[in-house]
Amino acid sequence: MGGFHILMNYMAALGKMVKSSGLAQVLVHSDIYSKVTVKQDYKILYEAISRQKLKFLSEWLQENDQFDPLDSHNISIDDNLREWTTVADKVATAIKKFDSDTKLKSNLSMFWNSYLHAVEAMLGFIRAERSGNWQLYLDSMQAMLPVFFVYDCTNYSRWLPIYLIDMLNLPESAPEVYGMFAKGSFTVNRTG
Repeated sequence: MGGFHILMNYMAALGKMVKSSGLAQVLVHSDIYSKVTVKQDYKILYEAISRQKLKFLSEWLQENDQFDPLDSHNISIDDNLREWTTVADKVATAIKKFDSDTKLKSNLSMFWNSYLHAVEAMLGFIRAERSGNWQLYLDSMQAMLPVFFVYDCTNYSRWLPIYLIDMLNLPESAPEVYGMFAKGSFTVNRTG
């Protein structure tokens, strides 16, 4: 299965997701976007929702007397990697707690979190295709798979799991091919 075709069908599924949310109608009627722009601009929408999520996360952390990893006074640029790793772990834990807490309170929050995860999978897939990162390619495809099922992409929901299993079994079934793919030879880069 070609990466371009997988990506185009995935973007069509994301379009169905945004269309079903009602956001497109709000953006078009408020003259912020045209109908075409709403269907194509997943990254801007992703960034806007991510920023709102970070704002709400910071407020949630303050309300629940949690460590605020977004506070710039907690760590300096000169600190060592171990301290940065500790802060990154705290951020990941805080986001998981925040997501589970808001998921229980709001279906809308759950929907937008699923949108964020879907776009992150798409961006990971694009990065994997451009950089030749085989493991990221497989991980992204696996993260994209539920969206194909939910938004009725019949052919991709039928054949992508088989393709993914075949690719995951490459180390045993075709070690030479797997070795080439792991080195990035599963994609073509025409610009260098």
